[in-house]
Amino acid sequence: MHSPSLKSPVQHDPTSNPRGSHGPETLEPEALEPFSVALTLNDSVHSTRIDPHQLEQPSMIQPKPIKFRQNEYDNILLHVCSFILILEFAERLSYYGINQGLKNFIDKFGWSQVASNAIKSTWTSICYLSPILGGYIADEKWGRFKTLAVFGIWYTIGIYTVSISALPEVMEYPQLASWLCHCGLFVGVAVGTGAIKANVITFGADQFDTQISSQVVQLHQYFKYFYSLINIGAIFSYGYLSVLCVQGAHTISTKYGYFATFYICGTIMVIAYLMFYLAWPRYNHQATQTSALTELWYVIRGNCEYSFEARQLFSGLIAFILALILNIFAAFLTDSYSSGHYLSYIVVIFILYAMYTWIRYGRNASYMDKSMASNGGKYNDEVIEEIKQLVRVLPFACFMIFWECAYDQLDANFQSITQQCDLRIGAKSIVDAHADQVPGALLGIIDPITIIVFIPALDTIIYPFYTKIVGNSPSAYGKVLVGLIIATFAMMWTGVFEVLRRESGILTTFDPETDEVFPILDQALMQPMNHMYWAYAIPNYLMIAIAECLINVTAYELLYREVPLHLKSACQTIHLLTVAIGSNLTSSFTILFQAHFPQNLNDGNFEYMYYTLAAVGLVNLVFYITIMKQTAFGMNRADDVNNFEITCSFNADEMEAEYDHLGTCKPHHCAKAQTGDSFELEIMGHQNFYGNSRDCDAKKQYTSICQSQNLREPSSFESNTGIGVAPSNQDKTMASTSQ
Repeated sequence: MHSPSLKSPVQHDPTSNPRGSHGPETLEPEALEPFSVALTLNDSVHSTRIDPHQLEQPSMIQPKPIKFRQNEYDNILLHVCSFILILEFAERLSYYGINQGLKNFIDKFGWSQVASNAIKSTWTSICYLSPILGGYIADEKWGRFKTLAVFGIWYTIGIYTVSISALPEVMEYPQLASWLCHCGLFVGVAVGTGAIKANVITFGADQFDTQISSQVVQLHQYFKYFYSLINIGAIFSYGYLSVLCVQGAHTISTKYGYFATFYICGTIMVIAYLMFYLAWPRYNHQATQTSALTELWYVIRGNCEYSFEARQLFSGLIAFILALILNIFAAFLTDSYSSGHYLSYIVVIFILYAMYTWIRYGRNASYMDKSMASNGGKYNDEVIEEIKQLVRVLPFACFMIFWECAYDQLDANFQSITQQCDLRIGAKSIVDAHADQVPGALLGIIDPITIIVFIPALDTIIYPFYTKIVGNSPSAYGKVLVGLIIATFAMMWTGVFEVLRRESGILTTFDPETDEVFPILDQALMQPMNHMYWAYAIPNYLMIAIAECLINVTAYELLYREVPLHLKSACQTIHLLTVAIGSNLTSSFTILFQAHFPQNLNDGNFEYMYYTLAAVGLVNLVFYITIMKQTAFGMNRADDVNNFEITCSFNADEMEAEYDHLGTCKPHHCAKAQTGDSFELEIMGHQNFYGNSRDCDAKKQYTSICQSQNLREPSSFESNTGIGVAPSNQDKTMASTSQ
């Protein structure tokens, strides 16, 4: 599509969600906010971007579709995107349907609780790495539709493979069933879900022309429906499928519970994909192009020859990758060899080293100036300036790793603790061993419900109340800080809760004929339940969900506005990496505390792991406060960012322009005559065109361009650097459809 005019919102290129790991998932920034400010100078684009291979970046103009839909529709949302929304609903329902019961299902193959939880967390980490592959293939090789089509089949085959492994007849051969399960999970589902996550929301957004006002409205509705369907899928999976897999249904016996659960997930995917394929003539298909991730890789790697600091930064990435690989071996070797335990130590060391390098050398990336063409290097100056903005995000991303580790507790270790509480409902007496039970996985439903309720409450009640009392709106730094404090306290409280649960005593019943006393077991793991009632575990989940609302939405806003427009997808790749590393850290901690995590938690001291996590969270908090204040990262308040002014002075005129919440530029009045020969751009506020809250790079970069123009009235100029408008409250809610 052509470059928009001054008053027109720009079509964005949303990246897919990913966080889907643990509860509902976090949609990426561009997926939520379709507007960004773009200005043009004399209606022409001034860009010095060059392709990585030619030291030039690709143009940021939206590529025209390689194939238009056969017919135009007035209601794109209904006649085109409804098929995409159905696909997203089916994929999320299937993902959460597998995720909620995975820990207990793996345990059926003879793995210990430690190994089951570690393997589950490792699987989650791969689910958040695979979108990087899916996005790359779609951007540079196949296009989004073909990527969705091919990996959708791959994903569905993976689900059915897991389903076959759950058949009671197959379970009689544990090695075969285990092999089928893990192949289906890691090769099929983990890879397939990533490719779908990376492209489905973007493919839907591609169908709208944001030059048409009615389609802009439909685009906003598309994102809202997208968010709603994710949460509906999560609620159905945690609410119904968690019961089905453990207890069966009226026509499904208990032993077929897991098979029925996974089979339902696969069948829903088949139906959704058939509808998606049949709607192929209705879609617009965008051309492939060089991705920002490829550009980032070439520039960062190329900078290694110019400075020691760049080499250290790159070594941190390699350390993260090695940690991800080694953790896979550690998880599967946990029950068989002590090497799994030692590998986990190495994984943690690699993660700590990588965090150190990214924090130390991400705070100030001035060393990259050596690679600028103006300093004798081989890279365009503007390219390096923009990459520096991305590098500045790395310390913040590292501090999110602890949060991702805390979040990953929901469907793994929290479930182990909850399942040894008193799960009975409607028990006739304290010794009633036949009462119905609440599946431990059911408490995962607290996360999506909290998101739906709490995020609107934050935006309409809590944040306005804070602003009224303090006089300023809360900063992004402050929101994340509060979220990290809550997450850290949640780890400490979970340790205390585990002690209280264990000391409450085991539930017992007796045989009236022999008076023999025996424990009452939970239905999922067949471990003894204690007197601590399951509802008392709700605060564990609730605190993590509240922290998620504070951290995920705010992190999305920061990542969206702190980097140039065309690097936002690369920034989300960094976010995905931190999610994966956080899940890896969960796996490593679980393995390292194996001695205190027996099959029956009443025989161990599992609280030690949570006390350690709380201590790690406290250290993380101290460094977060210190480094963020040093770099002034996230210190801008929402009103500073969204209502800053631009003053353009040239020749004898001075004119002001202010951005409104839709991202349009509103000219004001000519204030006064001012002498001078040069055109000068000055940012009035804390935010500039490059998202840097400290340096006015826009003035430095564009003064030379403006000086060459003999302008008598304000004109616009292109900024592909991603000044974005903060999302609306409704769109913010979508950002935390988390993990």
